[in-house]
Amino acid sequence: MLGHVHSSQILWQDPLILYAGTSQGAHAAECGARGCYLVQVNDRAGGSAEFIPLAPVRWEVIHLDATGLGSPEGLLEIAEETCLDLGLEGQDLEAVVVRINVTGVGSKSLSDAMRPDGEIHELLAERLSGLPVPVFPESLRDLTSSGFDLESLKDEEGFLGEFLRLCRRSADDPESVRTLATEIQTDLLRRVGRSYISLEADPAQLLEDIPALSDRLHAAAEEVTSTFLN
Repeated sequence: MLGHVHSSQILWQDPLILYAGTSQGAHAAECGARGCYLVQVNDRAGGSAEFIPLAPVRWEVIHLDATGLGSPEGLLEIAEETCLDLGLEGQDLEAVVVRINVTGVGSKSLSDAMRPDGEIHELLAERLSGLPVPVFPESLRDLTSSGFDLESLKDEEGFLGEFLRLCRRSADDPESVRTLATEIQTDLLRRVGRSYISLEADPAQLLEDIPALSDRLHAAAEEVTSTFLN
């Protein structure tokens, strides 16, 4: 077994080479079951490994499509259904912490409800904590776009079309995403000490979840574009 890699993974079966990963996820980039491997070694048959989940608290990231939802109640319902569908029952868990990304085409009333001081946060925490395995929202991220047809806009000539195309090419390229996040981290650390940067905003942590970082860049590009259209 090899040490200090946070994700559990089997690299090779014969000979058996694996990373046990962390026994407890520390943040939203460390999702899923966490634990250890029970390794049995036989001189003739080689080795075998059985994963044993140990973490009492599990992290998950869920994506909810808000397209067509006219009220916060609709979002509460699909959040509850999605958390039930995680298949957590029967596992020895004390709680699950979820990061909720809300995507799709949203409404103004829903976006207002998802603001930090919006009504939905308290209602969401109350409803999810009552599930068979209690679920606690780590954050609720509004990644919805406006009703503007941004897909057709990206094919048009002009500043906004070129801006969207450039942003989407960068957001879809993992290497570009890593480069951008590293540059932001370097510039940020010139201005403030790391102790003042929240875990959620720390580029070093964000680099562990490139797909989520790519989603953020897509959402940011659409949000900036929408400000020109409003």
